[in-house]
Amino acid sequence: MVARFVRAYCLCIVIIIVIFLEVALGLNNTLNSRQSLGNGLINVYRQNVFDPTFMDPGNFNAENSHSGTDTCIIADSIDCNPSSVYRTYDGTCNNLAQPTWGKAEGCHTRILEPHYEGAYDLRRSVKGGPLPLPRKITLTEFKNRYRPTHHASLFFTIFGQVVSHEMTNVGLQLAPGDKDCCNDEELAKNTSLCIPFISPPDDPFYSKFKVTCFDLRRSVPCPRCISTAKKQSLNFVTATLDGSLFYGNTEERALELRSLDGTGRMNVTKTEFGELLPTPRESDPPPQFCPEVDKLQCFEAGDTRVNQHSPLMSVSTLFVREHNNLADRLGELNPSWDGETRYQEARKIVAAELQNIVYSEYLPALLSPAHISHYNLSVQTDNKSTQYDSSVALGIWNEFSTAIFRLHSMIATQVGFDHHRFKDYFANALLLREGKMDNIIKGTFKVPSQRNDHYFIKDVTNHLYQRSFTPLPYGEDLVSLDVLRGRDNGIPPYVDMLRHLTGGRMDVTEFDDLAPLMPSTNIRSLKNLYKDVLDVDLFAGALMENIIPGSQLGPTSAAIVSMQFNNIKFGDRFYFEHEGEAGSFSPDQRESVKKVTLARVLCDNLRIKNIQKNPLYLESETNPVMKCEDIPPSLDLSSWKILSN
Repeated sequence: MVARFVRAYCLCIVIIIVIFLEVALGLNNTLNSRQSLGNGLINVYRQNVFDPTFMDPGNFNAENSHSGTDTCIIADSIDCNPSSVYRTYDGTCNNLAQPTWGKAEGCHTRILEPHYEGAYDLRRSVKGGPLPLPRKITLTEFKNRYRPTHHASLFFTIFGQVVSHEMTNVGLQLAPGDKDCCNDEELAKNTSLCIPFISPPDDPFYSKFKVTCFDLRRSVPCPRCISTAKKQSLNFVTATLDGSLFYGNTEERALELRSLDGTGRMNVTKTEFGELLPTPRESDPPPQFCPEVDKLQCFEAGDTRVNQHSPLMSVSTLFVREHNNLADRLGELNPSWDGETRYQEARKIVAAELQNIVYSEYLPALLSPAHISHYNLSVQTDNKSTQYDSSVALGIWNEFSTAIFRLHSMIATQVGFDHHRFKDYFANALLLREGKMDNIIKGTFKVPSQRNDHYFIKDVTNHLYQRSFTPLPYGEDLVSLDVLRGRDNGIPPYVDMLRHLTGGRMDVTEFDDLAPLMPSTNIRSLKNLYKDVLDVDLFAGALMENIIPGSQLGPTSAAIVSMQFNNIKFGDRFYFEHEGEAGSFSPDQRESVKKVTLARVLCDNLRIKNIQKNPLYLESETNPVMKCEDIPPSLDLSSWKILSN
């Protein structure tokens, strides 16, 4: 009896020690104490949420993702040429049966119906009253903290913004005259136009400057909506990875950016440091994000947001240089080609190179291998091709654009070049004109991105676009803007998206129901912010989730991002791997494009001698710094040669 008692006593001691070690090592940090008895079940559940099949609503591309917007889609008669081998600039006629799908200045699509109070007012708490002030979310839970990734370079984040700008641009409504939503009481009452960003009087930063309000207008709604339709926002750019960031979304804009001298090249400013983007004309108003005093220092490009910050200007310049290099080489290869053919073929190749880089390098750095496989997002090998699917409702989901594919928390403070902070780059074109573009990009190779979580640097929560406000010593708060834009666009609550993506398996009614998805500390944070779990913004909830191993995203973000990139791959008739379409590459051309790497494009268009094998990752044993001469060669254009030449 004594021996049995001793064994039982020892067993209890062992159990207590094991539990203590689990707590000490943080192995149960995702569990609330009252749930501890369910550790085994919860841990299995938590493993399941990382599996791409856990959040997969089924045949998502076959869903009517244009539902809720059908009454808003522009219905002009469009004549399409099915034999055209080149894209239209505005994205029309990609789908010959639905020529407006994916077009610029078309409607965003949706995964779920919009959530508004009435037809367009911002949603409120299910318990009554307004949702938490966005600035409060920043100040209490989305604080400044240094949390670098172990693998992703800052260039990964910069390139991700390029990809985002390729796919979506939500324009803002204009206020009459010089009025704004902060200083005009009558205008501020117009809730269909105004959603000002409010800072509380005791704000630890803005109160120093007596700032309590930033003017913010609502997104431009889709035209021609019937009166009963809920607000849907306009997407000012094409839905596909077509290079419109560099070429523009209209034929008129594309012509303005071309040299039209028979070479097929794009306009550039030639400097001793290499080609730069063109400069605005003196008669033009200053470009977006460009201070009036710096107008002639800023740049013109296919996308109006090019002047946001120096790294974005640099990557845009990089791809314009790539276009001009290709146009020159194609002209030498085929002297009989006129300028139009050289331009269109170079434009087509640049879009294909961009797509190849996104699907073969960027997405594998963003998503887990399981998500890449499950959603068929890899680039084919062994000379295989893919097939266009005209049943895919090509378009950009509002939830993806406004809430999920932001990744703003990954922006790092230090950029690695001359000790500049990121806020020093806002609207700073002068650095490029001083010949520092190569160093700017090289600097982003050397420093890590921040983790994709709920910690943001002060450069974007207190100083966003500060140079655009010169000489004011502050800028805007990007977290507040992200939250407000989600509410403006009627993005459904976080728990509604969980229910949809899991097919009802996660029907969250209490905050603690989120334990399989996020740490208990993050659950407490959401409790402190929101009156009810049903109130949680999709943007905030997704950033609180545990990151899937081998990726940069939590389960909800990974599911939506994977579905979206599947949509614009198989719903794009001109995607470079597709076979059998009017604009398809030949098998040899397709294989040549697949061999092009981001490192090669950077080496060809910058004055650098060394680079990581994959610049989206930090230097490591598996990703060594290599000489540019050892990087796989530039695009082999031999299969573009016309034999008659």
